[in-house]
Amino acid sequence: MTEEELVRRVDAGVSAYLQQPLRTLEKVEQDCKHRQREIADAEGKAKQIR
Repeated sequence: MTEEELVRRVDAGVSAYLQQPLRTLEKVEQDCKHRQREIADAEGKAKQIR
């Protein structure tokens, strides 16, 4: 294996690792927005029942 091939493999592994936390953060933000919508819907339904 040449040095260039080794660098490519390491770079590919690091890139995948660095992108993973970004995807996780996006997922957390989506989940948070989804929960906020669910809470707002539940509060709206509770007001209608009263």
